[in-house]
Amino acid sequence: MRKRRVIFVIAAALMLGGCYTVRYTYGKNPDGAHHEEGATFFLWGLVGEKMLNLDTICPQGVARWQNQATFLDGFLSVITLGIYEPRTITVECAAGRAYRLTPDEATLLAQQAGNLEEPPGER
Repeated sequence: MRKRRVIFVIAAALMLGGCYTVRYTYGKNPDGAHHEEGATFFLWGLVGEKMLNLDTICPQGVARWQNQATFLDGFLSVITLGIYEPRTITVECAAGRAYRLTPDEATLLAQQAGNLEEPPGER
C-alpha cells in the first residue's frame, strides 16, 4: 500500500509539473542572431534573478524573446522537488533596424538637458 502511494505521488508530481513559455514579440523580422542562455532560480522560482543586456546581445534591435521551462528544466525541477528551478531564455535579434529597448547614454543626456524632444504620445 505504501509503495502505491509513493508511485502515485511521484506520478502526480511529474504530471503537474509542466512546461511553459512566455513570449514577447516586437513585430520585427527575426532574421538576425539567435542567443540562448540558462537562468537559475531556487525554491520553486521564488528566489533568483536573471538580467540580460539586450542592447549588447542585439545591437540592431530585438525581434522577440522568450522565457521558458523546457522539458529538461521541468524534469530537473521535479527531481530536486522544486529546490532548483532552471529556465531557458531565448533572444532573437532583428535583421536591420529595430526598436531599441533602452536609450543609449547620449540620448539620455540629451533628454536631461532638454535638447531632445520626447516622441509623441509619451507624455
